[in-house]
Amino acid sequence: MFFIFTKRRNKQYVHLLFILMTAIAITLSFPLKAKAEWYVVGYDDEENAIYINDESVYIKGEIHGAEVKTKLFGRAIFVVNCQTSNYYIQTNQGTREGYATPGTIAGVIADEICEKYH
Repeated sequence: MFFIFTKRRNKQYVHLLFILMTAIAITLSFPLKAKAEWYVVGYDDEENAIYINDESVYIKGEIHGAEVKTKLFGRAIFVVNCQTSNYYIQTNQGTREGYATPGTIAGVIADEICEKYH
């Protein structure tokens, strides 16, 4: 009887080991993907950092865009026309358009996107 109990318990361990090995194999089979690189491009008037995701920058002529985040509005998509400094921003709070005045959050992001990425 002890032998039967041990045999059943061994099957459970073998089954658990098989599941664990399968999970490890599946996890390692996917390529490790680098996390997006967020870096500080400036600060708002309350000294909160303004971040930009350098892997999200896209350029189409004079239209440049990137994913940005700040404490003020969280994550957003920011698009700017580098010739006119008109911008469009899409946040979880809605959309906004305007002129990227130097010294404002929009101005700091527009300067970074337009000057660093040609």
